[in-house]
Amino acid sequence: WRVPVIDTASNIRSMFGAMGPVVVFGPNNFPYAYNGIAGGDFAGAIAAGNPVIAKGHPCHPETTRLFAEAAVAAIKSTGMPPGLVQLVYRTSHEDGLKLVSDHRIGAIGYTGARTTGLKLKAAADGAGKPIYLELSSINPVFMMAGALAERLEKIADEFCTSCLMATGQFCTNPGLIVVPAGDLGNTFIKAVAERFSKAPVGTMLAEGVRKSFLAAVQTILAAGASLVVGGQSGGGKGVSCQNTLLKVSGKQFLANPHAFQTEAFGNGSLMVQADSVAQMAEIAEALDKSIFKVEEAILKALETTPPELAADIYRRGLYLTGGGALLKGLDKRLSQKIKLPVHVADDPLKSVVRGTGLALKNYQRYPFVMR
Repeated sequence: WRVPVIDTASNIRSMFGAMGPVVVFGPNNFPYAYNGIAGGDFAGAIAAGNPVIAKGHPCHPETTRLFAEAAVAAIKSTGMPPGLVQLVYRTSHEDGLKLVSDHRIGAIGYTGARTTGLKLKAAADGAGKPIYLELSSINPVFMMAGALAERLEKIADEFCTSCLMATGQFCTNPGLIVVPAGDLGNTFIKAVAERFSKAPVGTMLAEGVRKSFLAAVQTILAAGASLVVGGQSGGGKGVSCQNTLLKVSGKQFLANPHAFQTEAFGNGSLMVQADSVAQMAEIAEALDKSIFKVEEAILKALETTPPELAADIYRRGLYLTGGGALLKGLDKRLSQKIKLPVHVADDPLKSVVRGTGLALKNYQRYPFVMR
């Protein structure tokens, strides 16, 4: 992984090396695959020879503790430095910002809410520290009139399954749907509302998730949206909220796009009724440009990739992993933008952690993982 390069003409030698302590923040919804002390960011940092300071998420402290104990046992059995892995639990937001901007930190990995992630990024950027983020999204979807006229019931079924799966607590949850105004859009909204009302209400990950969900719903309602169904706490076992559907006109959305893009992390979604295809385009322009930022990040990474790795990438292409890889058409869009083959990994939600597990299990075949 060090990729040594010797420029004989200029007598310059270079290679990758460890960056120093890496702070890893794990999310609330993936305690295994992306845990601060056991997930993909953690494994990548350790494999590159960096010590890790893991931030345990308060939603699964015991699971995190078990992983930390396993990491400490592995450190002792292999003779690695005892301070290679450290774990901290609850910290204030201010202390988190101080941590990522400390001059002794090498890099930061974060998976979680967009608002918090952007605050950490600002702090890290201010200190000149590289930070790698996988953020939540409202995942906007545009429903065209032709598709609804052809298969409205099927789309309603698919949408409800996607929105309510795991009580909407996936980063791929479709939180904002743009539909045509008029009879067709109204029929679709009615079909979704009926399904939301009949579907069982799932359990949320924690009380904090419930409070944040209800607060987001109130923010969207205060901005002028109408409640179609749900909107109240309860309805299921344990910590839960009713399956919630809201709606707003395209004109209202364009008047206050920031408020209507408030993320309601959970089993809810906002329907935006656009008067025309032209208004749909205006709504698309008003959305946060998260996909553009992904494209820019990939192009920037390709520009700084060493020739040896670049040749392999240009030959084999890129592979998308994680929840974002499930966004329909993302692979084709990226391929058109970067002029390279782009593939979606098999089972992208679990591919990183499965690959890490296979590499560690067969470390004799992958000795670079243990360096």
